Amino acid sequence: MKPYVNACQVKGWRARQFFYPPGEAPLVESLDARCRAMAERAQRRVGRGPRRRLSAAAAAAGLVLGKTKTSRREFFAQLGGLLAVYVFIKTALGAPSAAAILNVRTDGDENLNGGWFDPTPGGRPTNLNATSATGNAPVVTSATYNFIARDVGHLLFVLTGTNWTPGYYPIVSVSAGAATLDASIGAACDLQGNPNTVAGVATVASPTNATWSVNYVRTAAAGISYTDMVIGGTTTQFTSVANPVGPNLVGNAISITAGTGFTVQRVIVSSTSGTTATCSASLGTGGSTGGVGGLGGSLASPGKAFSLAVNTNTIFIKAGTYSITSTTANVAGGRIDTGGQAFVTAGYGTMWGDDAAPAVLQASGIASVTLMIASQPVAVTRNITFDGANLTGIRGTDCAGNFYKVGAINCKNYGFSGITGQCFYMACFASNCTNAAFGIHQGQSYLIGCEAWANPSPGFYINSSNTRLDECLSYGNTGAATGYGFLYNGSLNVCNMCTAYGNAEDGFRAVNSGNMAVNCISESNTVNGFYITGSNTQNLINNAAFGNGTNYLNNATFNVSIHNFILTGSAFTNAAGGVFELNNTAGAGAVCRAAGLQGTFPRGLTRSYLSLGAAQLPASTGGCGATACIQ
Repeated sequence: MKPYVNACQVKGWRARQFFYPPGEAPLVESLDARCRAMAERAQRRVGRGPRRRLSAAAAAAGLVLGKTKTSRREFFAQLGGLLAVYVFIKTALGAPSAAAILNVRTDGDENLNGGWFDPTPGGRPTNLNATSATGNAPVVTSATYNFIARDVGHLLFVLTGTNWTPGYYPIVSVSAGAATLDASIGAACDLQGNPNTVAGVATVASPTNATWSVNYVRTAAAGISYTDMVIGGTTTQFTSVANPVGPNLVGNAISITAGTGFTVQRVIVSSTSGTTATCSASLGTGGSTGGVGGLGGSLASPGKAFSLAVNTNTIFIKAGTYSITSTTANVAGGRIDTGGQAFVTAGYGTMWGDDAAPAVLQASGIASVTLMIASQPVAVTRNITFDGANLTGIRGTDCAGNFYKVGAINCKNYGFSGITGQCFYMACFASNCTNAAFGIHQGQSYLIGCEAWANPSPGFYINSSNTRLDECLSYGNTGAATGYGFLYNGSLNVCNMCTAYGNAEDGFRAVNSGNMAVNCISESNTVNGFYITGSNTQNLINNAAFGNGTNYLNNATFNVSIHNFILTGSAFTNAAGGVFELNNTAGAGAVCRAAGLQGTFPRGLTRSYLSLGAAQLPASTGGCGATACIQ
């Protein structure tokens, strides 16, 4: 008996089912027969008896791996065949392509709607023309499709074309077969989901021959609801009398939910010819009629979206509150686990990429779970708020990757827990989180412009090395022995231009070696403004303190302390109200204005105007410049 056979077994899928979940019939008989033969051959080769049959996946692996005399060519040929079968199965079950966009909204539907749009199929028409294309309201037409009323509210997808600007453009009205778009700045987005910064759909007024289709995925209901689908002699094709097929459909997913002879599944419209659509998989038995399905339309929960998504997909989640009611990952109403995939997950208000009101993922009736786990350093999470709802043991995120405008609130564990891998946090926030607002446990992470307030715990707990924080705010954090602004429990970490205010313990506390605070302000913290200890060098350079129990307390064996000073008054315009802009009071905020390192560079020719603390000044006052801000 070969020990690797057990390692190949797939729990829960028995050999008799040959790749199919319980209760589902095989897609095609020939594939079922092939898998059965593979299983039987593998059983004989690995010496298994009939009482303990292998799963089909294990049987196929055993067929490839269990052969005692296999040449290199035979091995790779059989392995290639196995992979081909897997790819066929995956495609037949309607998985999105790597470039697909999934959409979620609170009033979507998990079963009736297609749920995603795929920009990759090559069967799109190439005959889109436009007038007034450089303005806010271009008008588009196609020689093979008349735009109709049901297209209003959906997105025109422009893939490519000479002088065209690829992207997604809202259709706001139709007349006589022509569609008027909203192409004003910020109303549309590019292919990556970033808002358009120039009006129009093209760089010339009357471009021609763009490659295009219509994206129906963003609405609550399906863009088109079918009840009379007919499968053609080629079983990947269908027609409909009530909703005739057109070239506008290419790239949209259809959720097929009923119909005698139809396979319940999701498929993609990959091309059209006349009134016949060709899909990404067999729809069922040829000639079957009365198929029911929804093309386009959004899903209703992030968990369902992640159950369908594949690596590098983008998942847009419309603003609203989504209840996380299950500790099971990637199911409707469940928590999220990306499984190491490089997803882009982004909340939006009106249009993809607008970073308006966030999508809120809120725990409900669960305990001791992390709402989102991700371990891919190139993944992006954007404009999402995780709400633990003050339930026991709820953690907002445990993630690697990139976070922009992400929030964690009411978590009775960590808000952000960087345990999985290195993280980049920009403009993120956390409040009312118990273990720490930001708990950074992996080195080489970077936080910029982040904010932690009113946590019964440290605002920023750096339990790692080589982590950097720039322009971060930590204030009003409470709790005896826990209410620190910035707590370093690692080494070689840097706080630059950060502000700690009104915390129950120290503003900045470094308890290990080689850490640095530079260009920071610590004000009105109960115990110490800056506290450093440890057997190796700690660094305090060009900081300001005011109104702390003790402004500077240095217990380090070795330290570097350069140009640190004590203010005579508050540096801020309205710290009690959470506003940490610098005032211009002499001896207070005025001291901190344009006083940051580097001021004048060593040669004496170049002058910088960085200020101390997290908030910088507008250009009119000698600061960094308001036009430089992107938040």
